[in-house]
Amino acid sequence: MKQEINRYEILEKIKPLIENTAMRYDLIPIEVDFEKENHRWYLKIFLFSYNKPVTLDDCENVTRSLEEFLEELIPCKYYLEVSSPGLERKFKSDKEYEYFRGKNISIKLKKPLEGEENQIFKANLVDYDEAGKKIFVKRIDDGKELVLPLEDIKNSRLYMEDWYIIIRKKKMIKIGTALFEACEQIEREKGISKDVLIDSLCDAMVAAYKRHMHLKDVDNIEGILDEQSGEIGVFRTKVVVKDVEEGMEDVQISLKDAKEIDEDVEIDDEVKIEVTPEQFGRIAAQAAKQVITQRIREAERDLVLNEFLEKKGTLITGIIQRMDRRNVIVNIGKTDAIMPPKEQIPGEYYKPCNRIRVFVLNVKETTRLPQVIVSHGHAEIVRELFELEVPEIEDGIVEIKSISREAGYRTKIAVWSNDPEVDSVGACIGTRGSRIQTIVGELKNEKIDIVRYSPNPVEYIVNALSPARIVSVDILADDENSKEALVVVPDDQLSLAIGREGQNVRLAHKLTNWKIDIKSVSQMEKAEEAQNYEYTEEVEGDYEDDSELQEEIEEEMNQKELDLDDEEVSDQYAITKEEEETEVEEEE
Repeated sequence: MKQEINRYEILEKIKPLIENTAMRYDLIPIEVDFEKENHRWYLKIFLFSYNKPVTLDDCENVTRSLEEFLEELIPCKYYLEVSSPGLERKFKSDKEYEYFRGKNISIKLKKPLEGEENQIFKANLVDYDEAGKKIFVKRIDDGKELVLPLEDIKNSRLYMEDWYIIIRKKKMIKIGTALFEACEQIEREKGISKDVLIDSLCDAMVAAYKRHMHLKDVDNIEGILDEQSGEIGVFRTKVVVKDVEEGMEDVQISLKDAKEIDEDVEIDDEVKIEVTPEQFGRIAAQAAKQVITQRIREAERDLVLNEFLEKKGTLITGIIQRMDRRNVIVNIGKTDAIMPPKEQIPGEYYKPCNRIRVFVLNVKETTRLPQVIVSHGHAEIVRELFELEVPEIEDGIVEIKSISREAGYRTKIAVWSNDPEVDSVGACIGTRGSRIQTIVGELKNEKIDIVRYSPNPVEYIVNALSPARIVSVDILADDENSKEALVVVPDDQLSLAIGREGQNVRLAHKLTNWKIDIKSVSQMEKAEEAQNYEYTEEVEGDYEDDSELQEEIEEEMNQKELDLDDEEVSDQYAITKEEEETEVEEEE
């Protein structure tokens, strides 16, 4: 039966949770909306902060904190979008006039002001009167101060003035005063530095000039931006000489002409001559656009590369996009990651649109966006999950010494407590298994054995082979090149110690880094009997047909008998002598 979704009830449930979560990161959810688009549900959250720009990390932190709880509150599949409000977004509530106080906004009135024709104008939002339901603005074009009732406003949105160009002969090109605000806005939304954007604009001007003037291999041209005046121009560097040589007009300037620019110049000085064209053609403008686009693309690539290089070796959350041959494509924010077959859990079905936690294995730089390789079967995923669920591990009280994992089947983890009063195994299990159950659920019911680490190799091996009972552990070799141990178990524990298809002993080997040979008690007894039998046969075989040796043995035995007789006689004599001495003493 198809489940009915009441979006208003869902919003009522989740809004307090979203507000509390955003507050932890010094953020305000200015809009929370749960709506259906193209047969899919979307939860859209727009964040704002009074104290700082909203970054991608802020959005990711809120997403990560919410996703686990929202799964329980929203009874259907949905897409979660967390972002800062963009320039195209219209205000959805009167409260936003308070949030964006001091910002430039574009206002559309229901009808033009008295004596005017335009319904739309740009203004700076000076103040907001919540009680009186009105705003105080200062219009940008003429500086006129206005008081506008909210009931007269059809809609409002954030506004950043488009870059515009005023062509002036032999003067730098005038760029709108909102250039730097626009750069700051792009910096906040995409994370691209304002300096990179300004440099890109200067390079674009140079590229456009070269295309306009049909120049190729020319190095003495540069774009210069005056941040105070907002003017940008193209300049050519020339060397001051007394008289310009023939054919050197592009790199030299006469002292006379240079004096007209700057009276203090001298011969051999370098001066920058403005060569900004009066206007650019279509081709030149296209060249400028290509340069800006390329620089922004490169900046985005470097940004993504640096971001995920920092996340290498960590656990992140992504959304499964599709299967590409045998690879799983996972969206992890600014780019798509690849999960190759060997990093997948055998037998697991990766359904598109499902959320998944993956481990960042590697980040490769490419000509386009960096290629991020992720894993769902890596042993370090278990470590990250334990660090999230067990506070003692995060605080350093309990330490994870080693992990061995066969993804999808079984994992062994060795833990050690730095505090004698804290049980390392009990801390990882939690009250009534609450902590370990959460981790097992995240790993799709994968079996997890938590063993106690020990610096004593015998004890460590015994713990690693749990749940099997161990009779004895014999260390065969213990050096840098070889670590071997022979483990003896009861007959009924042999299969348990080895595990199905050798899994238990294999995981114990990976966990301890010891080569472990397992024998049952009966196997050891048979081996000892066989060894004794072989030794007896070997001895008998050596003397069976050796007559000379036999004679020597007989002679030796005879000699021993003679020696023994002599010793007995001596002993008897010694006793008799003692008795005689005793008798003499008694007579006296």
